[in-house]
Order: sequence, then structure tokens, then C-alpha cells
Amino acid sequence: MIESTSIMTESKNKRVLNLIIHMVIWITILLLPFLFEYQDKEKLHLSFFLNYSVPILFIILIFYFNYFYLIVKTLFKKKIWQFFIINIITIIVFIVCKELIHTFVITVHFPGNYNGRVPPPKIFIYLGNLISSSLVIGLSVAIKMTAGWYQLEAERKELEKAHLESELSQLKNQLNPHFFFNTLNNIYSLISINSVQAQEALHQLSKLTRYILYETDKEMVPLKKEIDFLENYIHLMSLRLSDNTKVEANFENIDTNLNIAPLLYMALVENAFKHGVDPDKNSFIELKLIRKENTIEFIIMNSNFQKDSNDKSGSGIGLSNLQKRLRLIYPERHKLIIDAGSEVYKVNLSIQL
Repeated sequence: MIESTSIMTESKNKRVLNLIIHMVIWITILLLPFLFEYQDKEKLHLSFFLNYSVPILFIILIFYFNYFYLIVKTLFKKKIWQFFIINIITIIVFIVCKELIHTFVITVHFPGNYNGRVPPPKIFIYLGNLISSSLVIGLSVAIKMTAGWYQLEAERKELEKAHLESELSQLKNQLNPHFFFNTLNNIYSLISINSVQAQEALHQLSKLTRYILYETDKEMVPLKKEIDFLENYIHLMSLRLSDNTKVEANFENIDTNLNIAPLLYMALVENAFKHGVDPDKNSFIELKLIRKENTIEFIIMNSNFQKDSNDKSGSGIGLSNLQKRLRLIYPERHKLIIDAGSEVYKVNLSIQL
């Protein structure tokens, strides 16, 4: 309700501002004779002012007739010929009415027309009225079309933003079950090996769950919280590793006050533990976070062991979601390089903040 009231107030203020701007422009145009015509301080004749202002008043009517009614009813509905015919009739009516007012009102009741000067030929007056009317009609079309374009563009961006937010929400909703699925699988396998470590793993999982439930609903999170989440996850996954696997994580010398989209690195770390660990072979996982000017670079390397066909620990949805999220959140501001060697799997993710 508060947001709706704020939008209505902003819209009302914009309309008032537009009204003031229009009034200032037209009043300035009507007062131009006072500013330029009689700089020698000669008294301005009322007949001259009326000859000047009456056409301006008709032009104002033509402008707003087109701006508020005719353009919407004809041009926006692709009735171009109807638009031109109505405007031609309008201009003819304008010239006739202006001539009648000049002949039967100004000349009769306000003598001294043109202050002793010879008036221009009628044909030039009609031609001037035709040109000025045409220019005003063109101006009204340009302003209306521009305003319509800006409105359509604003609506398009609003729809695009809503679509992106909806898609990001769906991707997050996919990511969380995927994370829990893999983690619970790991705890399940740990129970048969070491029940004490399995209990510790559940405790670590509760910390991770708290972060996912209460922090990741925001568009951005502090980098420190994301690092804490990764460290807890690495500790959880390391509980079931054998001595054959070496895990090194370097998150030092990083400005943790920076903000970043949540859970971006999760898929890469999950992937490393899924494909980079073999209990019977020497394995390694190395990951580090580096700050380079306005870019955060995440590098992860691990042993590359192909997953067995009977391994149901994941379907690759995590990496696919990561790529989609990067395109949505950091368009043209990220670089994801994957080097899947036969023995070493390396990923380099750079994000420009």
C-alpha cells in the first residue's frame, strides 16, 4: 500500500510538472511581442497583440487536439489517411476562423492595426498559418511518439526485470534441492564409516541450511558470508575423505566487504568434490579467490576422475544453473573458462563487480 501510494504521488507530481512546463512555454510565446517587437519603448497596440495572439491560441488548440486525441485515435491505429484529412480540415477551419475574427472583431473594435504599417498580402498570411500549423502538428506527433516510446521501453524493461527475477527465483529453487540431495548422499555414505563424523556432518549441514534459508533470498550478499559458507561446506565434505585426498582453500587477502550474488561458487565446489575425489587414488582439490582491481577471480582445480555410470550423485544441473545465473545477473561482466583435461579439471570464473 505504501509503495502504491508513493507511485501515485510520483505520477501526480510528474503531471503537475508537465503542466507547468507547457504553461511556461505557451505564455512565453504569447509574450514575445513585449520582448522583441517594441524595443524602442513605443506603446504596443492592442490590435497588433491580438493579431499575434489569436493565431497562437488556435495553434495551441491544434497542438493539444492532436496530442491528446487525434494521434491516439488515428496514427496509433494506423489510420494515416484519416489523420491527414482531419488535420487538413482543422487547418482550413483555423484559417477561416482567424480571418473572421480579424475582419469582424479586431478591425472593427480595435483600430490602429499594425500601428500604421502596411499589412503583408493575404496569401503570405495564409501560407504562414499553413506552415506554422503543419510544424505544430509535426511537433505534437514527435513529442507523442517519443513519450509513447519511452513508456513502452519502461514497460518492456519492467517486464524484462520481472521475468529475470522470476527465472532467477526458479534457478535458486532448483539449486537448493540439488545441494541438499548431494549433501545428504554424502552423509548417508558417512554413517556406515564413522557415526561420530556423521553427527558432525549433520551439525555442519544445519549451519549451511541456515545460510541458505535466511541469507540467499537477497539479490546480493556480503562476500564474507559466501566465503564462510564455502569453508563450512568444504569442512563438511572433507569429513569423509581419505588421506589420499588433499584439499587446499585460499580465501585470504580478499576484501570481504564486497557484495556478490549468493551461491555462485557452490556448483563448482560441488563438482570438484564429485569428480575430483577417488578413495583409492591420490586426489587433490585446490581453490582460491583473488581480487584483481574491480574483478573477483575464482580458480578451482581438481583431479579429474570420470563418474561411474552407476553413480547417481548428480545430473549436472548445478553447472547448468550457474551458467544461466551468470548470464542473468552479470551479463557481459563475467567470464567462465572450463579446462577439462584428462587428469586435471580446472575452472576459472571472473566476475566484474
